[in-house]
Amino acid sequence: MREIRQSGSEGGEAELNRPSLPLSNILILERGVGPGLIACANLTAEALPLPMLELSNRALLLSTEAIRYGGRRDADRPLDGLLPYEMLLFGPKGQLP
Repeated sequence: MREIRQSGSEGGEAELNRPSLPLSNILILERGVGPGLIACANLTAEALPLPMLELSNRALLLSTEAIRYGGRRDADRPLDGLLPYEMLLFGPKGQLP
C-alpha cells in the first residue's frame, strides 16, 4: 500500500485523524502529476474521518453522497469525514463536471 503524503511532512507518511483507524478501511487512488486526481473511498458501513491528504490546488469534484445522486451531502454540509460507502473525487480547481 502506498504512503499518503501529509502536508508539511518530509517523511511522506500521513496520519489519520484517529490514529487507531486501520488504513484498509479507506481506499485512496491518485492519478496524474501535480494537482492530479485523488479519489478517497470509505469501504465500510460507518462514517469515518477524512484522512489527511495533500489537496492544495484541488477542489471537490464529486461525492457519491451528493443530493443529486440520492445521497445526504449538500453544499452546506462540512467536508469533515466520509459517509458510509462514500467516495470523494478531488481534482484541479476549475475542472468541475
